[in-house]
Amino acid sequence: MIKVVPAKELSLKQKTQLLKMLEPSWESPEQVLEVWHPDIDTYLFIMNGKKIEAVGSWKIHKVENKKFPIGIKMVLFAVSKEAQGKGYGTKITLLSFLHSFKEARKKYGSHKMLYWGLSANPIVINSYLKHFPFYITPRLDNSYNKDYESVATSIVKYIGKEHLVPPQNPFLIKKCVQHNFTKKEVDIQNSYIKKLGENFRLDLDIANNDRVLLILGAFKSKIDYLKLYLLYQYLNIRTQLKKLFKFK
Repeated sequence: MIKVVPAKELSLKQKTQLLKMLEPSWESPEQVLEVWHPDIDTYLFIMNGKKIEAVGSWKIHKVENKKFPIGIKMVLFAVSKEAQGKGYGTKITLLSFLHSFKEARKKYGSHKMLYWGLSANPIVINSYLKHFPFYITPRLDNSYNKDYESVATSIVKYIGKEHLVPPQNPFLIKKCVQHNFTKKEVDIQNSYIKKLGENFRLDLDIANNDRVLLILGAFKSKIDYLKLYLLYQYLNIRTQLKKLFKFK
């Protein structure tokens, strides 16, 4: 079951479940949610009864950029420990794109929207690069699409982090946040970076709270929305077939 909840209507029980989902990765889940919650318009939950199995969330805002006047910031995304391995990470991302697009259209009327987010997790970024066809830039080898430099500048200005961006990469923000990953989580991510070898060249210090600005998608018309919807339906049907025939 899918449940959409405006941030101002988040219940205490829902908040408690979100904190539990954040515990494995963050030193202080309370601090993380305290920082993120005011920057969220809407939560989207995949529910199993009254239990939250996956969460997506976003904020819709204006951008000082002619190409994409509307920004949709993807904020808190997580899958519960019990629900991991079920494909909920991809599902909650696509559902969040679909619902936030409709919400932004209703609020501003424009089809030109930029989806973005901040991440320090190379596992997540590499997953977007490999499996998410709408992802645009940057890459883990420190390269990026120069057509989106002005967009990056607009977003960084919007979050007030211009002074933390190094000259060599407009999508990298040093010491971006104050909340910390657990040591175990930092070790997991650094281990993954080592496995990537020469394919990873970002000057990203996870323990130092660096972040990468991700341009997750750029929609210009209803056709882009239709492509997203069809992808979601395709993955949904594939999941059902896997369950029916019990194959991978």
